Amino acid sequence: MNVLLICAAGMSSTCLAQNMKKAAKELQRTDIKISAHSEYEIESYLEEADVCLLGPHLKTMEESIKEIAREDYDVPVQCIPSEIYGALDGLGALQLALNMAEEEKR
Repeated sequence: MNVLLICAAGMSSTCLAQNMKKAAKELQRTDIKISAHSEYEIESYLEEADVCLLGPHLKTMEESIKEIAREDYDVPVQCIPSEIYGALDGLGALQLALNMAEEEKR
């Protein structure tokens, strides 16, 4: 599974991505790839993504990003809750991504 994290500049999402990778390793989920990028790069990475998580500060852009991601790439998009993002909770963000992927299978 490929998880795409998007934030304004890609810096805070990079920290969260590292924590998500640690959580995935602890869960022995070697099938999960996580990458973090800025909002300006999103379309370059949607093609290879299974799910896309947005930093909460991109909430105002969520609907337009969802439209592009769904119509052009069939990728679900969701904003990460502030409490998970602010705490850099890798396990919480990973669980969110896994839940999104599971919902897609249904």
